[in-house]
Amino acid sequence: MRLSRIKNSRLSRCKNFIFSDGYLVGFTGSQVLLFDGNLNFIRSCGAFSYAYTGEASPQKDKILILSNENRFYVNAFPSLEPIGRVTIKVPYNHELEGMGCWSLDGKYILTCVTNGKTLNSALRIYNADDFSEFTDKLSEKYCLTEIHSVPSLQEYYLVGFNRQDLKEYLIWYDGRCFEEFVLEGFDDILTRSIFNEKHGWLELYTDSSVFVYDFCGRLKNRKSLKTQREYEISFSDVLSGSLYTEEQKTEIRELSAKLGMEHIAFSDCVRDVALAKDRTVAYIATDHRVIAYDMLSRKIIDQFTIGYGVEKVREISANKILVSSWSGALLYELR
Repeated sequence: MRLSRIKNSRLSRCKNFIFSDGYLVGFTGSQVLLFDGNLNFIRSCGAFSYAYTGEASPQKDKILILSNENRFYVNAFPSLEPIGRVTIKVPYNHELEGMGCWSLDGKYILTCVTNGKTLNSALRIYNADDFSEFTDKLSEKYCLTEIHSVPSLQEYYLVGFNRQDLKEYLIWYDGRCFEEFVLEGFDDILTRSIFNEKHGWLELYTDSSVFVYDFCGRLKNRKSLKTQREYEISFSDVLSGSLYTEEQKTEIRELSAKLGMEHIAFSDCVRDVALAKDRTVAYIATDHRVIAYDMLSRKIIDQFTIGYGVEKVREISANKILVSSWSGALLYELR
């Protein structure tokens, strides 16, 4: 069996995607694209700025579109008609970095807003019917880097760095009160988190490791995400074609070597894993590859190389996977 690519020009423009109510929503940064369950294009809306993620409301009638800049948008779903746009004002007008979620009842929008001078944050809660109404909580206590709702617990969890004691915290919020726990042994830079409902723990991912915690911040496990494969890159690798003469290329290589920019080695790390519905195949996304792995024989079925920036992999139907990367969303079939 081989992994064969299925071309979809519109889908390939998307840097990220989510699923909601039988639809696939793709984010290009400047546009949001809507597809049906068979990946047929339905409609799009645009004029966004660095918007790469979003979340449908609990009622599935609105979509929160989150920018990396200091703004977010709310559109009707699935019509994608604009409802509102919020630009966050000083002092908490630093980059939003795609952080935000709907309240569990769909009446509010929770975001982590950051003060550009102190680099500390506040949990800001907007009225979803009137964006001019909001309240700030935990102001200046943490630099918040994650917020997610957990419907099964009817709570939200946040992750934040305390600049006073220089420790990372897990913060639970039930809509009224906060519980704050030091994350034992966390000594890296957080890139994303996953609430593992099946096992009842929290997974915190960095560039090279995953930390597994219980709900009180106690470290249960830590695993390396590095594979056995390593890559090497040199600044001079980008010099090709007739843009430079051979003499100029030699001069640039010599300068690059002096600056330590030649033969730089780096590891390939696992970014995401998706199990097939029948649990016979695992699709493993690393920095540069996607691997189809037979869970029964414990052997690699097939793999393909992808440009740097693999974010996630999802099985969308039997033997079909969708991979998001900074070079676009790619569709593959195992056949």
